[in-house]
Amino acid sequence: MTEEALPRVVTTRADGKRSWSLSFKSLDDESCSEKVVPALAEVSCEILDLSCNGIGPDGTRALCEVLAAQDQVQEIDLSANAVHNGGAEALAQLLTSNTRISRIDIHASQVGDAGAKALAEVLMVNTTLRDLDLSANYITDEGALALAKMLEVNTGLEAISLRSNDFEETGKRALLAALEKNPRIKSLDGADRMRDLESICVCM
Repeated sequence: MTEEALPRVVTTRADGKRSWSLSFKSLDDESCSEKVVPALAEVSCEILDLSCNGIGPDGTRALCEVLAAQDQVQEIDLSANAVHNGGAEALAQLLTSNTRISRIDIHASQVGDAGAKALAEVLMVNTTLRDLDLSANYITDEGALALAKMLEVNTGLEAISLRSNDFEETGKRALLAALEKNPRIKSLDGADRMRDLESICVCM
C-alpha cells in the first residue's frame, strides 16, 4: 500500500463518535508503524478500526506508544490480526496510563495466556475499560484463572467476550463463579446477562 492509498475518511456514528476505518487494508507491522501511526496526529477520531489486517506485536506496540501520548481514541479494534501475546501486553501497558480507552477488540488475534494475564493484571486497577473482546484466541485455563480473579474485583467492565478459547472445565467454572460475583457485567459473549450464566459458559 502506498502512502497516498491510505484512506483518511472519517465517518460519524449515530452516537456522535468519529470512526476511522482501515479494515481490510493489508496493513502489517511496517505499514502500521510508518503510515497509520504518523497519520493519527492528523486524523481526528474516537474509534480506530484496524480489523482484518496483518498487524503483529511490533505494529501494535508502535500504535500503543502514540496512543499513550494522546487522549482522543476511545475504542480500538484490532480483531483478526496477528497481535499475539506481545501486542496484548502492549495494550495492557497502554491501559496503565491512558484513561480514555473504553473498548478493545482483539478477538481472533492469536492471543494466548501471557497476553490474557497481562490484561487481567492491569484490569485489576483500571476502571475505564468498559468492553473487552478476547474471543477466538488461544487462552487456556491458566489465562482463564487470571481473568476470573480480575473479574471478581474489576469495577469498570460492562461487557466481555471469551467464547471459542481453549478453556477446560476448571477455567469455565472459575469464570462462572467470578461473573456471579460481578453484577456490573451486563453482556457476556454478546448475550444479555439475563440469560443463564452457566448455559453461556458451557459454550465458551
